[in-house]
Formats: sequence, C-alpha cells, structure tokens
Amino acid sequence: MSATVLGVGTPVADGAAVSGHLISLNEPSDVLALLDEVDERKLVAVIRDAGATFLGPLQADLTGLVCLSGDLGSHLAIVSRELGTPALVGFQITAGHVLRDGTLVELDPGSGQLRALER
Repeated sequence: MSATVLGVGTPVADGAAVSGHLISLNEPSDVLALLDEVDERKLVAVIRDAGATFLGPLQADLTGLVCLSGDLGSHLAIVSRELGTPALVGFQITAGHVLRDGTLVELDPGSGQLRALER
C-alpha cells in the first residue's frame, strides 16, 4: 500500500498512527446527520473551527481529527487529549491536494502528517 502526504499539522498528543475514512464536519447539522445513520467505518473528521463544540456528541467515537485552525490550547485540542483521540491542529494542506470525503487516510501523530492510503 502506498501513501501520499496530504498535509501536516501540530499533533495534540503522542500516539500511534490511526487510519479511517475522511468526513467533513462543519456545522451541527453534519454531526446530527452522522448520529442518525449507522456508519461502521472508522472516521477521521476534518473540522475548520478549533472551537467546534458541536462535535461533543460524536467526538469520542471518531478515530481521529484534523483541524484546519487552532493550536495546542484550542478547545478541540484539549478535548481530544482528554478523550485520547489522535488529532492534528493548525493543519496545512499540501499544495495541489484536496481533502475529499471518503478518502482512506492515515493520521500520524508522530510526524503530524495526514496521508492518503492507496491500495
């Protein structure tokens, strides 16, 4: 299996790499829709706002989080550490790449990288 680096962020805690399918969660209705459906996939959520408190009902069930803003003191980073959810904050997408829902990815807290996995 090969991997392409989609971008790099600041890891909120040390830990092993995790993999799952990307899903964008940008507002409360996105979280509610996901709560209403049964999705057995492991999910790595992409969030724009590091203060996204609307994730509360779902955050513990996520495999990982990638936030396009924030730092180690942001709400999302603090809650992720408390829950033990691997997360990257202040994430910068690599030029020429796009984060697409459904992409199988690996989130590596050691390197701060998010990689697309290709079979």
